[in-house]
This record gives sequence, C-alpha cells and structure tokens, in this order.
Amino acid sequence: LVGYDYLGAYRSYETGSLAFDFEPYMNREIGTVTVNVPEEKGLYILQMRLRDANGSVLHHNFTTFSVKERSGKAEQGFVSVPFAADSFSASQWSDRQWNVELGKVNAAGHGWYEYVVEIPDTEFSSAKLIIEASAKELFAKDLPEDDPRRARGSDYMRGGREDLHANPNSYAMTDDDKFPSYLEIYVNDVRCGVFKLDDDSADHRGILSWIAQPRNRQLCEAGSYGQLIEAAIPAGVLRKGTPAKIKLVVPEWCNGGLAIYGSSMGRYPVDPTIVLTK
Repeated sequence: LVGYDYLGAYRSYETGSLAFDFEPYMNREIGTVTVNVPEEKGLYILQMRLRDANGSVLHHNFTTFSVKERSGKAEQGFVSVPFAADSFSASQWSDRQWNVELGKVNAAGHGWYEYVVEIPDTEFSSAKLIIEASAKELFAKDLPEDDPRRARGSDYMRGGREDLHANPNSYAMTDDDKFPSYLEIYVNDVRCGVFKLDDDSADHRGILSWIAQPRNRQLCEAGSYGQLIEAAIPAGVLRKGTPAKIKLVVPEWCNGGLAIYGSSMGRYPVDPTIVLTK
C-alpha cells in the first residue's frame, strides 16, 4: 500500500504477501488480503504483483482508495493553508477561461490568475506554495458552438475534416506529442519561481480525475492531471495575520495555457496550499 497525502508527499505504508498453490488455468479465490488505509486525507494505491516460485513477476494490478476528509490530528511543526482552485479573485486570459465543476480550472493562451489568501496569525520561519498544475490545450470541444475554430463533422457529399477532440467525452491521452507551458509564481508581487509545465497530460495516472467522474454516461476531463509544483516563498514576503496575494502567470511569449487542480481532480489529492513551517 503506497500513496500521496494531502500535501502530495509519497510514501509506502504497508507490505505483505500471500502464498498459494498454482494449478494450470486456475480461476478461484486464493485468500483474503487486509490493509489499513490511513485516515488522513489522501490517495492510496494497493499495488499487487503476481510472482512465480522463482520470483519472476507475471502480472501487475492495482486498486485505489480516495480518503476525502482529514482526521482531527493536529499538524506537527507546520500549518497548512489550503484554498480552492476556483477561488481566484481576478483573472485575465488571451483566449478563454472556464471552470470544471469537478474541481479544476482551465485557461487557454497566456494570462494570469490572482488569489487572495488569509494567512493565520501564527509564527513561522519559512513558507512555500504547493500546487498541481499543467498546461492547457484548447480543444475543439472546449469552444462555444458558434466559434469558427470549432471543427465540424464530415458532410456525406462534400467530405470534411474530422477532429476527434470535438467529441465532448474525449481528452487527448499522453503521448510523444507534448503541449508545454510555463508558469511564473508571484507572492505579494515577489517572483518565487518559473516552472516548465511539460504537457497537458491525461492517462491512468490522473486517478482522481477518473474517480471524480459522475455516473451519467459521459466523461469530463477524464484522466487529466498535472505536475506537483513547490515554490519556496522568500523570508519576509508573508506576514502573519495579513492576507497574501498569489498570482499565477503564463507569460505573454507563451500560449500554453494553465490548468489548476483541486484535491478532487488530477494525480495528487492536493488543493493549492501555502505551508508555513514553524
């Protein structure tokens, strides 16, 4: 059993094994495996490997557990200050901005999001911002119906151009054709780093985006996920008890867009969070 906690830290929790006698073409129960899933908010993955008597791996499989609520255990040595991905106070984008109700915000082109975050009245010695982010490609399905850039289907007599991304259930799966972007992070107008966002990724690693799918026979940004970004905030930039302005910028020379994931979407069970270390 491995997994990510609510700050994106990856760790191993339990290991175990179950021996059984092999029979050709067997298809039957072989026993019961019990694991203790942590109570802490996080995403936990039970990884299984089938090995033969020589230790060679014959098969891999996994199942997942999403724990939504944190236990009442106090944080030791730090204070986390999460804020919702869609709680931005202002934004401006060259192409389009839209929110995904399942817990993700999207923006195409270049521009910025601005958040105002309340900093608690507590002493701290250092601070950082943790966020899951990716590039955001503007697919045909994301355009309004009357947008001339929206691909149209083929006409039986006239032919045409099919765009698989016009299907509202589609999301381009990760391959060798990357769509990168760049993210600049500012806290109270101080630049805290620039980060390359490698792609607008989607595949089985976006576990939370699969779990979040409503049971309505449709798909919504299924499998999409980002990278876990950690930006150190220089000393003196934040003040206890004083609101902080967080600005997430895709510079004008880059049109790679930006997607911000909340704890219910993506790969990591992480809301955008300021971590204050005591």
